[in-house]
Amino acid sequence: MPLEIKELQISVVVNEQQAKDAANAAPGSQESKEDKKALLQQCVDDIMDILNSKKER
Repeated sequence: MPLEIKELQISVVVNEQQAKDAANAAPGSQESKEDKKALLQQCVDDIMDILNSKKER
């Protein structure tokens, strides 16, 4: 029997100072940014492949 979720509440607490400190302490090098872009593109490609395979069924 399927379960239907009628309401979903998500709470997030962000510490701005900690986020700023982390960003300043370890700025990403150009290589790491390119690695992230490559990983993101691979994920997008994989998701599109999955969606296309489901569409063909």
